[in-house]
Amino acid sequence: MDMIRGTLALVVAGAILASACASLAPKAPSSGLIDYKGRAEGASPPAWAGQEARELESLAEFKGMAVFKFEESGKDLAALRRWTAMFSAPSELSSRISIRVRESFDGAQEGDRDSLKTYFSLVLDTISESSFSGYQKYDEWWALRRYGAEGGHKAGSQEYTYYSLYVIPKGTLRKYMAEARDRAALAAKLGPEARAGLERSDRALAESFGGL
Repeated sequence: MDMIRGTLALVVAGAILASACASLAPKAPSSGLIDYKGRAEGASPPAWAGQEARELESLAEFKGMAVFKFEESGKDLAALRRWTAMFSAPSELSSRISIRVRESFDGAQEGDRDSLKTYFSLVLDTISESSFSGYQKYDEWWALRRYGAEGGHKAGSQEYTYYSLYVIPKGTLRKYMAEARDRAALAAKLGPEARAGLERSDRALAESFGGL
């Protein structure tokens, strides 16, 4: 009987000790950033991951370059890389250039607006149909996060966020834009008044890329 009691005491003591050790052991965070590219080497996240493309274009590091930043999320990091390189970058380049062209239309408030609208529509059509070349991936970074039950996520689920930075020489972009503008201006049959407004718009477009 004494032997049984001694054995039970050891079992209970062992259970208490195991419980105490478990409570003292470091635990992985229930949510938040759990890994990222370069962490194992002691590297810090790159500054560009938290900046907008237009901010980056103002830096000396990207002088003479138009910058495009992409962000994709998913569970398969390799798939995110392939998707960005094969689909996001090629399609988004023309889309984002088109957005800046639309914004530059505000610089052409005066003149024959009907002709200018026709002109810009033709420019956008030309850009959307273009296959841009000359761009290249400048850098990439990824972060792995674990989520709690908030925000529609399943508690404990993990997801990668993949960031990539692409650049294209402004000289190459200038060539594409010049070809699109020339074709559109000819087709729209712009008169002198409309061309004056067009010059203002072209300046606004160039400034949106930090000067083309």
